[in-house]
Amino acid sequence: MIAERIRYELNEWLILVTLVSASFIGLSALSGDYILYIIPGVTGVVFLGYLLIINPSWFPLLYLLGSILFLENEPGIQPLELPFYALNIIAAAYLCFDIVRGNLKLKTTLDYLFLLYLLLIPYGISLGILHGAAPFKVVGEVTYFFGLFIYFILRKYMHDEGFQKKVFFIVGLILTYILIRNALNYQALLIQAVAPWELELARSAANELFIVLGASFFLAATATTKSRWLQLIYTGTFIAFVGGLILTQSRGYWLAFFLAAVVIFIYLNNKGKLRLLISFLVLSAISILIAKIFFGDLYDFISQALIDRVSSIGSTFSGKLDLSLRERVLESQSVFEKISDNPIVGHGWATTYTKNNIFQDFFFQTSYVHNGYLAGWYKFGIFGLGIILSVWFYIIRYAYVIYSTSKHQMHRVSALTIFSVTIGMLLVNITSPQILAYDSMLITVIMGCFCSTQYSQIQSESDGG
Repeated sequence: MIAERIRYELNEWLILVTLVSASFIGLSALSGDYILYIIPGVTGVVFLGYLLIINPSWFPLLYLLGSILFLENEPGIQPLELPFYALNIIAAAYLCFDIVRGNLKLKTTLDYLFLLYLLLIPYGISLGILHGAAPFKVVGEVTYFFGLFIYFILRKYMHDEGFQKKVFFIVGLILTYILIRNALNYQALLIQAVAPWELELARSAANELFIVLGASFFLAATATTKSRWLQLIYTGTFIAFVGGLILTQSRGYWLAFFLAAVVIFIYLNNKGKLRLLISFLVLSAISILIAKIFFGDLYDFISQALIDRVSSIGSTFSGKLDLSLRERVLESQSVFEKISDNPIVGHGWATTYTKNNIFQDFFFQTSYVHNGYLAGWYKFGIFGLGIILSVWFYIIRYAYVIYSTSKHQMHRVSALTIFSVTIGMLLVNITSPQILAYDSMLITVIMGCFCSTQYSQIQSESDGG
């Protein structure tokens, strides 16, 4: 029996090695250098296969850790990203094996919705090709949905508390990496600046939703912990993430975090609200004082830039749109005209429309849509948009149930974070498409997996009682 099982796993692995090796050959051909990528790629796949036969639960953890390689979002295929492409091919292959063998466990409505979400990938590919989209660009846009491949693999092990802790730890590593990388990038911009206006316009905008997630988590943790030392640690970390969010100068994500913070504040009890306000005011005052003393004029420049950026948000609500927002309004009008031609079915991946660049006054073809709701409708039709919205709705619903029901402190903090961040995503999706960003999709998958697992356990305990 054991020998038969090992032989079965090895046969599966031979298929995976063949698929990944062939994919590396293709990617290497596109990169223009074969030997440089094929040999380490195939060697890595074989070694990974050996590890996974020993303990399959390592794969989703390795995938999450490997996602750091893909968070830079640079154009084209970068050599450092090739291992992550291999991980996605393996994840997709395992997913297909589970579907064919009937091993896909669908326990909650959210599980079924994520399966439908996955089916949007081949659906969008077919539509894109039918509408004349370039195949290479179609594949490029599919990478936005890479995170979906890991949902059911992650879901398989998420019930184990030890595995959950490992996932939280890796997410913490990703958050730390993003925060430090963005700070270093911002520092480089300040060093290179030769004029005051360059200091004011400096920004480090990358993976903003991860920063919103980190800030929201430590905000919720600060308000709910009773330990004074943990309050100080959580508040200090929270301020670091808020600082990282400020440096992005991304107005949409500022508003998303503000909404998330308001939601968290509303659902806290009075002691939690008081605890949060005291900790925040004390550490904020200390942080501002230190910045003012040690950074002087630089602090004044950055502060003025932030004031100007915040004032532009007020101008938006008063009806005075800057050039960037006016361009996006025109973009939305153009996309809606295309949607009107085919509102039910959609147009698929990489299908272009005509956009007006009002900065330089010219028209060009693009498939990127800044309004996430219009992007979902344009690419996947009204039913595809419905699937996307349903996923977010059920994440919010399940997170609320977990927060209201669970007695596990970390689960409650995580649920409150997920509840608030997803509501914030609904707002920022108007200007920054969450379905057209790999990091946002990965966060959605992790949040959905956690909520589906905990909700399923709560339902099982309720039925058992």
